[in-house]
Amino acid sequence: MNCIIAVILLLCPALSGCEQSSAQQEEQDIQVVSVEGPIEPVNPGGPAVRVTIRNRSKEPVVLLNADLEMAKVFRFYFDVSPAKPLFQDKSVSSTLTLISGGFSENQTYNLRISGNYADGSKFSYTNQIRIRKPR
Repeated sequence: MNCIIAVILLLCPALSGCEQSSAQQEEQDIQVVSVEGPIEPVNPGGPAVRVTIRNRSKEPVVLLNADLEMAKVFRFYFDVSPAKPLFQDKSVSSTLTLISGGFSENQTYNLRISGNYADGSKFSYTNQIRIRKPR
């Protein structure tokens, strides 16, 4: 019974709007806060999706991208640079229209987060996420 409860806790959707196992969240300095869609206004070319990411590292982030892997890969660019770093415990969002793309709320997708810290070190994580309706 305890084993079943533990599995359910790992698989339950996070309140933040995306699913990620607790093991993924604890190991990563870069946290996926939410992946939401479709974002208004509705675009006939494809749905808009917003990805929000938080830096949990003490080191500022100076480059940040996210690749949403579907039938094709959609790249999200974040407004982060050496002149505008993402500091510890701060979040940033990027919205992208998935031209000729679509998604299902019941489908799990890979989201690959990559970038650089201010000290020159690089990071790359792949998370399994679900796209949730915006609140």
